[in-house]
Amino acid sequence: MKRTILILAGMGLIMTTGCNQEPKMPTDAEIAQKVQDKYGAELNTLKELKKMQCDETLNQKVSERLTPAAN
Repeated sequence: MKRTILILAGMGLIMTTGCNQEPKMPTDAEIAQKVQDKYGAELNTLKELKKMQCDETLNQKVSERLTPAAN
């Protein structure tokens, strides 16, 4: 009798766990938040680096234009 109950309980457990729903796809906002959480500091560093490169290029162009004017 105990064995029958255990078998039925085990089959019931198997049947209930076998009906799992498909995992849902995360939304774009959730993906963006996970990326920001994981790579946020690196992304900010890259933005700062890009800004510094642009500033340096601009400074170089200004210096090139000012050099002939100073002579």
